[in-house]
Amino acid sequence: MVSPVSMIKRGVVIDTGPLLIHAFSNFKTGSLLPKVLSHIPESEHPKVTQVLSALLSNTRRVLVTPQVFTEFQVVAQNRARFSGQALGEFLLASLPIFQKAEHPSVSFSDLVEFKSKANSWNLSFVDISLLWAAKVSGLPILTIDGPLTIRCRQLRLRVLHL
Repeated sequence: MVSPVSMIKRGVVIDTGPLLIHAFSNFKTGSLLPKVLSHIPESEHPKVTQVLSALLSNTRRVLVTPQVFTEFQVVAQNRARFSGQALGEFLLASLPIFQKAEHPSVSFSDLVEFKSKANSWNLSFVDISLLWAAKVSGLPILTIDGPLTIRCRQLRLRVLHL
């Protein structure tokens, strides 16, 4: 079996969940982490953030689609109940991961066409953008999304589910 670190050594297409975990763990000493890791016991939060940090620091490329950027802000704002100034502080604190990331661009029509080819009409445009980026780049997807993980495996795309 391939280890998670060796799986993403070349790079990774990152989903919103792991991106939020990473950002929340580095913002205000991780005090808001329970807002995004509510499905995991709090005693396990340090282990999850350490694994994620190790994975991201050992990869050469991080791809973040524009759809993930958009969802990142919306989910962060809703989970942490950020107001204008607090949201700005959070986004500025998250800037290093966005600056490191590559931003593959895809048109709406290409995403719809890809949805059709992948027979994935029930998936969101965020998830479709991840599948598209993984297919085009040959890199695995890093996610906490169970249904996305299942669809990746059905499409024979590499995926690492945290």
